[in-house]
Amino acid sequence: MHKHLLSASSLLISAFIFMLANGLINLLLPVRLQINQFDTGTIGLVLSLYCVGLLFGGLYSKVLIRRVGHIRLFAISGAIAAFGILACSLLTNAWLWGLMRIFAGFCNACIFTAIESWLSAGSTSENRGRILASYQVVILSASFLGQFAINLGDPATDLLFIISAMLLCLSVVPILMSRQAGPKVSSQKTMSFISMAKLSPLGFTGCFFAGMMYFAMFNMLPIFASSNGLSGYGVSMIMAGAVLGAFLLQLPVGFLADRFDRRTVMTLLLVFSSGLVLSVPRLVALDQFWFAVGINSVVCGLLSCFYPLSIAEAYDKLRQEQINAAMGTLLVAYATGGIIGPIAMSQGMSLFGSTTLFYGIAGSQLVLAFIVLVRIGQRQALPSDQQESFVMQSGVVPSASTLDPRTKFIQAKFPLSKEAHAARSLAKSDPSAAVRMACALAKKKPKYSYEIAGALATVEEIDVCRLAEALSETVPWNKPKIFEAILEAREEKAYEVISLFAQLYLSDLADFSYLISAEIPQLRGVLARVAFETLPENTDEIAEFFAQELSDDIETARPADAASGEHEQRAVDLVAKVSENSPEKAIDVAVKIVETVPDAAVAVAEGMASTIAENYINDEPDNETADQDLQGESNQGDSEQPQPAAIIMASKNADQADAFEQAEKDKQRQEYTEAISEAISERVNESAVNIVQRLSEAAPENSIDIAVAVVENVPEASTQVAEAVMSEQAETEKNNNTTSTEDTQPSITPTINDNDSSDKSAEPGVDKEEEDNSATLELISRLSEAAPDQANDMVEAVIASVGDDNPELIEEINEQVSSHQIEDTVEKFSNN
Repeated sequence: MHKHLLSASSLLISAFIFMLANGLINLLLPVRLQINQFDTGTIGLVLSLYCVGLLFGGLYSKVLIRRVGHIRLFAISGAIAAFGILACSLLTNAWLWGLMRIFAGFCNACIFTAIESWLSAGSTSENRGRILASYQVVILSASFLGQFAINLGDPATDLLFIISAMLLCLSVVPILMSRQAGPKVSSQKTMSFISMAKLSPLGFTGCFFAGMMYFAMFNMLPIFASSNGLSGYGVSMIMAGAVLGAFLLQLPVGFLADRFDRRTVMTLLLVFSSGLVLSVPRLVALDQFWFAVGINSVVCGLLSCFYPLSIAEAYDKLRQEQINAAMGTLLVAYATGGIIGPIAMSQGMSLFGSTTLFYGIAGSQLVLAFIVLVRIGQRQALPSDQQESFVMQSGVVPSASTLDPRTKFIQAKFPLSKEAHAARSLAKSDPSAAVRMACALAKKKPKYSYEIAGALATVEEIDVCRLAEALSETVPWNKPKIFEAILEAREEKAYEVISLFAQLYLSDLADFSYLISAEIPQLRGVLARVAFETLPENTDEIAEFFAQELSDDIETARPADAASGEHEQRAVDLVAKVSENSPEKAIDVAVKIVETVPDAAVAVAEGMASTIAENYINDEPDNETADQDLQGESNQGDSEQPQPAAIIMASKNADQADAFEQAEKDKQRQEYTEAISEAISERVNESAVNIVQRLSEAAPENSIDIAVAVVENVPEASTQVAEAVMSEQAETEKNNNTTSTEDTQPSITPTINDNDSSDKSAEPGVDKEEEDNSATLELISRLSEAAPDQANDMVEAVIASVGDDNPELIEEINEQVSSHQIEDTVEKFSNN
């Protein structure tokens, strides 16, 4: 951790100096505008334009980094920001200052995007959260100290503008002196406002309100302070207190948000803050300065918490793959609120006085609290242990998702070394020479072997299998990383590459599977296919390994990912891979997976049943096949027996003979087709029953759902499936009764024969019988819906299984069937 921070020290120093300048500028501009007697509405409009630049900077900063690089973009942005603040000192014009605020917001977004991507490049999945925390401490401490820099000179003169520009220029120096290379910045998908609002209405709305309240308070608070007779250190103290509160209050709020329902915490904080904020102007009017500073610090601290709270609320509803795209949309919502907030509050202050700022903030908080309460009533809260963690965020420049420990960690990629670049350039014209060159470079500098492998694999002309084999022979100790780099570059060649590894290094296949399963989880299906093909005798062990990997993923999955069904689909794909290569092992593998991941039982059953249904359709005999078989039998009969006399006699009447012969053929074809269909149907029913029985043993709590999933795909098997479930239920009950009888020991305590005790002892048995009856009725109802054409036969089979032992259940079944028939009759009548 300390090593990473030391290597990033130049970045953090640059961020500190840059934010020190921004802290001074953010206080200097409103004070100077008020000194120059601009009206409050104009001041709010000018200050709000910072968020316009922030918005566009967030959208286009990565494009500029890819075009000119991190260092150049940082230097350009620092120079433009310094130019902008000096331009403001030359001419006091609202339009010019507004334009410069747009430039300032844009430059800030570019600079902090560059810094954060740099920091993420030097971080790991284990320490990036701590690096983010250190980065936020640097930002907020610099902003805090910047509030006091306004006392270095008279705001009415140009001195403070010059100091600000000097600090902006100075912030570029540590970055330019650093030897640390900037990583590649990948393009990022975006999410529309509508999609984001549908996924997390509260997260989206909360970010908008958070931006509106935060920027309104921090931009217009100096105007309120100056309007109420504060100046110099008084303004600095009230603003510094606000920044300090924004830092300190996030710690206890984060603690509460992670241990209780986040929406409830947000509601209570909004209501509490809305009452507290109204006391600030009253305390200032009563000359209770330090009380006002303290209360305002708490208010501003709570205001700064609503953005990270809203982000965490949104993350609870997002899948891992959606977070990066959603983060950009949430930032746009936050910046949009930052544009509207200062404009609206400044207009109110202009019309009704400076205290309108606090009334407006209180009203906004109550509106947001009402929205949160509505969402609480509409959607159930996640358990606190499943909520995403609260992560500190700076309101001035919200952090990107690359450092956020809640997002999926992606190892940063740096520009290619000279060696890798040279090999790739040669590969386009002479692939064979490029492979030989790669081997020579890897032998000379082994640490570049997997980088060269990944670079060459991106060239279409390169034979990736030959490349992997050649480099692995040259640098055998790096072979797992070499194959991994090639797989990352050419996933479409995964089957060929992994098969090659299994062929060359079979003894290392297990360790390689662990590596690829962890680093490239989307290739687990291909890994399983190769493993099953290569080691068919170890099918059980392979299935157990991948089932455990799947179980580990589910345990660590976010709620939205777990609800997406992605893990269940992986289980189905794994069973499908086994079915392709070892059909006789498929059910055993499915049982192992369901035992490890019971939640996947229904999906696995459905997948296996659909495979049976597809095979059944493919195996259905057609008329052409029947004709060929019958023709073969006919020809065989003709060769063995002489021509019948009846046919010679029938030749006198050719039409009648042809008709008779065709009728015989049709009859034989029908008998043949029926025989084959019956055999196939019997085989399908046996397979369906086997699936239900085996998977129900592995996940008994899902037995009815498993049966329904199978019958939906193979409705012809509904009767046999119902019989199997009833038989399994009877067997289970019999075993339970036997076990309870064996476990019962004679008691030396006298038996108390009273009615109360006998009733209580009978209650469990009664409850168990009622539970079994309910399960049977549910089975009949759901199987009837899944296979309505077979409902009558299925009900008769269930009644036969029940027998005369449970007349009450039979009566309930008959009532349910009668009711269902009446409903069907009414529905048909209504449709007619």
